[in-house]
Amino acid sequence: MNSDPALSEKSVVQRAAAIAARLMAIKLESMLDDTGRFTYAYNLDPDVTVASDYNWLRHFGAIYSLTQAYEMKIEGPRYERLAPALSFAKIQTFGQVEGLGEKRLGVWCRPEFETYLENSTIKTGGVGLALLVFARAAKLGLAAVELTDLNRLQAYLLEAQKEDGSFHSFFVEGEGFLAGKASLYYPGEAALGLIAHHKLTGSKTSLEAAQDALLYLELCRRTDFTLPPDHWALIASAEILPYVHGEAQMRIVDHARRISQDIMQSQVRHTKTLLDGAFTNDGRTTPTAARLEGLSAAATMFHPESEFRSDLMRAVELGVAFLARATFLDGPNAGAVPGAIGRRPGTSPEDLDFNRGATEVRIDYIQHALSACLGYRRYIL
Repeated sequence: MNSDPALSEKSVVQRAAAIAARLMAIKLESMLDDTGRFTYAYNLDPDVTVASDYNWLRHFGAIYSLTQAYEMKIEGPRYERLAPALSFAKIQTFGQVEGLGEKRLGVWCRPEFETYLENSTIKTGGVGLALLVFARAAKLGLAAVELTDLNRLQAYLLEAQKEDGSFHSFFVEGEGFLAGKASLYYPGEAALGLIAHHKLTGSKTSLEAAQDALLYLELCRRTDFTLPPDHWALIASAEILPYVHGEAQMRIVDHARRISQDIMQSQVRHTKTLLDGAFTNDGRTTPTAARLEGLSAAATMFHPESEFRSDLMRAVELGVAFLARATFLDGPNAGAVPGAIGRRPGTSPEDLDFNRGATEVRIDYIQHALSACLGYRRYIL
């Protein structure tokens, strides 16, 4: 019998992560209808009205996590249903970009799906994620994918990238690229899509563009006292590391180390409450799950025997235990991940608003938690 408490605790987390990941994958796939559209969100509280918006970045993100589950041989989901999900997204979002030529393909987010938009908009992160999931689906044999589409998505990202490696975040129909408005996560998502394109096609241009994007992030954050929890940049950094060398590699690794350090410093520990392992004090699940995705990927960038790698592994283990506690394990909601691990006891407007979100189940809540658990199993164990 194993008498080491640390090893016993680790085995419990491993088992919890395995169970949670399988249930999440099954739940996420079950939220796909026959057209390839997800049931985007529902609320565990029947008195709460759920918004009708449909976010395409989260559609692609959900597919991404299911391709990860397929790659890791998670049993249960019907992975053949990913082909209609990709086809539905292509029909609804793919389109030419006025003024940029036929070689460039945009992923259009339209007001009929995202009602807060005034005009149809291409989000650079959406193009990056679309390129990522279509390239992965082609590589894994999950769907028939036209290489022309992938090359045109890549061409759009190259057009959106500036000389310094940064990106225009938005292209608005009738207006063009928006100046002065940027999204934190889009560069990492774009870089990850470009790396996936390189892996599938061998495109050196894609690899160079992804490297330029990550080096730009490192440079512009070099003197910042704290770095944002940019998990997409961490994932992209881990993916590109085998292909870069010398100073570029050192800069990318240093950037990943600094992001990871700042994330780990925010972790809740030793409270003996449900919040242990979370990265926010309010118990929201997705901020923790996304950070865990980044930390798991970042761990692969450091020597297995290094103290920093050990710190990362412990942080991920604690975080995954938090996610497992937040996941429904049985009943009709098995595999569902709510917005928060619990509701607030207060009755202030802020508390009531938080509680409405705490009981919401959305595809991106499940997606990030699934990817976090799979990352733990793939990179940490």
